[in-house]
Amino acid sequence: MIQKFISFILIFPFFTFGQTSYADIRETVQSVVSAYPKETDNYEFLEKILMNFESSGKSNLSDDIHLDHTGIAVVLSEKYPDIKIFPAKYSSKGGLATVSAFRSTTSKDLTNDMKEYVEKYLYKPEETGVAGFFKSSLPTETNTKGKITENEHEYEINGSNFLSFVRRHKDRMYIVSVDKKYKTRKKTDVIIYTLRMDLSEEDISDKNDSLKDVEEKTMSDQEKYPLYHNHKTDEIRILLKELLAKEPYKSDKELQEKTAKLNTKITRYNLADYVSELRYFASLNIIPDKTSSYDIFNARNLLNIKHLSCHALADYYYSAGEYDLAVDFYKKAIFESPYQIFNGTELMKDIRWILYYISKSHYKAGRKDEAYGFLIGLILDNQDKSIIKEINTYFEMEKEDKGKFRKDLDEALKTIKAGTGENNNNIKFFKFRGKEVFFHSMIFEFPEDYQNFMKNSHFYRSLR
Repeated sequence: MIQKFISFILIFPFFTFGQTSYADIRETVQSVVSAYPKETDNYEFLEKILMNFESSGKSNLSDDIHLDHTGIAVVLSEKYPDIKIFPAKYSSKGGLATVSAFRSTTSKDLTNDMKEYVEKYLYKPEETGVAGFFKSSLPTETNTKGKITENEHEYEINGSNFLSFVRRHKDRMYIVSVDKKYKTRKKTDVIIYTLRMDLSEEDISDKNDSLKDVEEKTMSDQEKYPLYHNHKTDEIRILLKELLAKEPYKSDKELQEKTAKLNTKITRYNLADYVSELRYFASLNIIPDKTSSYDIFNARNLLNIKHLSCHALADYYYSAGEYDLAVDFYKKAIFESPYQIFNGTELMKDIRWILYYISKSHYKAGRKDEAYGFLIGLILDNQDKSIIKEINTYFEMEKEDKGKFRKDLDEALKTIKAGTGENNNNIKFFKFRGKEVFFHSMIFEFPEDYQNFMKNSHFYRSLR
C-alpha cells in the first residue's frame, strides 16, 4: 500500500536579497547546536555533518548544484525535544532549487521504512541507491522552487522562510539552513542536510520498478543484515540505564563502562561495532528486585536486556557467516533468555524467526538434515506456505528423494517428546535422521496428535 507523506519544504522565491554568507549565521547555528547535550541521540552525526560542512567549500559543485540528490536532514527545532533525522531530497531544474525533509502525514514522524532508510544512510550509505524508499514513497516532482545564487565561499538559496548555504565535501553535498527570523526569534530552527551526489537519477527514481520490485529489493537487504528486533534492539540502551539505577549494578564499573560505549543507536547496520558489549550483556546475571515496589512488568523488561542481546548477536553472526555461533545464540535466546512479553502473538513471531534462522544457519553450514528438521518443526507448528516453499526449494537443490524423505519423516515423528524445565514450556524435541531438533507449539499435547496432523497435511501427501 502506497503511503502518503508530507514534507518540510524550504520555500525559495524568484528574487534574492543582499548577499549573505554562512559566516553571518555561524554563531547562531553553533548556539543552537550547543544547546543539545553531547549524550543526546544522534549528536555525533550532527557534529560530524556540521564539521564536514564547515571544512568544505563550493569547489566542484557547479554542475552538481543543478542535479537531484537524496540524503538526510538533521532537524533542530523546538518542535522536537531531541535531534531528529529525516529522509531528504534536493531537487534542481533550470537554476531553481528545492530542499525537503519528509515525514508521515498521519504520525507526523518517521514511518518504519523511513527509519530503515535513515539507518542505512548513516551506517551503510553506499547501499542507499538500491533501497526502495525513494522509489516508492517520495514525490518525483514538487512545485516549490527557488533561485540559486553564489557567493565567495558557497552557493546560497535565500528563501522566504530560510537562509540556506550549500557546500561540497568529497561526494557529499552539505546544506545548512536557518530560519530567516533568527535575529529576532529566541529559539531558531536549524536544518542541516547531507546528500549523496554519486547516485544517478535512475537510482533515485527508477520508474520501471514496480512496488513488488521495490519490496523484493528491501527484503534482500533484510536478508543481508537480518535483525528481528530491528527497532526494539535499541531499547537495550534504555533498559541498561534503568538497571544501572539499582544496586548492585549501580556499583558495577565494568557494566558502566560497557554501557557507556553504546553511544549510538543500535541498528542492523552497526551491530558489528557492539559485538563485545552485546556478548557481555547477554551473560549478565540479572535478578529482579522483588521488594515492596516490585513491578513484574518492569522486571520482565529488564530481563529482555539478555534476550535482545542474544537475539541480536545471533542475527549478526548469521549475517557474518559464523553459523555455529549464530545457532548457539539463537538457542540462548530461547532457552536461557526467553523473550519476556505478555503478547502471545509477538512471542510466537519471535520464536518462529529464531527457528527459521536456525534452519537457515544449519543449511548454509552444510548440515541439510538439521535444516530439514527445524523446517519440519515449523510445519508442525504452523502450516506456513512460505516454509513449505523453502523446504521444497531445498529438495530441488539437494535432489532429495521424496519417497525416502517421507520414510525418514515417519520415523522422526515417532520420536517427538515434550521438553522439561522452566524455559521449555511448549518446546517439543524429536530426531530427524539421527539429529536432534526442536520446535515450539501449543496446538497439541500428545505426540501422536502431531503425527496425525502431519500425515493429514498437504505437504506430507506431496512426498511421493
